[in-house]
Amino acid sequence: MRIAIIDMGTNTFNLAVFETAKEKTFRMIFRDKCNVQLGKDTLVENTISEEAVQRAIEALKKHRQSAESYHADHIFAFATSAVRDAKNLAEFLSVCEAQTGLSITVLSGNDEAEYIYHGVKQAVDLGEQPTLIMDIGGGSTEFIIGNRSTIFWRHSFNLGI
Repeated sequence: MRIAIIDMGTNTFNLAVFETAKEKTFRMIFRDKCNVQLGKDTLVENTISEEAVQRAIEALKKHRQSAESYHADHIFAFATSAVRDAKNLAEFLSVCEAQTGLSITVLSGNDEAEYIYHGVKQAVDLGEQPTLIMDIGGGSTEFIIGNRSTIFWRHSFNLGI
């Protein structure tokens, strides 16, 4: 089975296509990114401009086409800080979903931190001692303290680059 994941960040929309294998393992077969800059000129106001909406739609269409060309069985789109904090969140989701056919899940800050933890855990053996993981994004920064088996604490701060 092939799964595509679109990470709709504040600055960049990332696509990763994975092929799953036995014993819950997977391998990445394709990745790409689009510079979208959802917060350009309007992040402080917590809105997504019409121009940014159009850039988002184009990026989502491109990523969907790529995922389909790699025969992804499922495409998941996850939005983070700029979208979850946007005053025009409902309108943004409605327009994007209508024009791309993708269903978008908006992650809470804590959910985003948890996904970051699981991603890091796939790449690095965190060991038994508590480890600090920090993800600096465009609209938020997540801090997670955990080890190879447990998240002890996590928080998403509305501070980004």
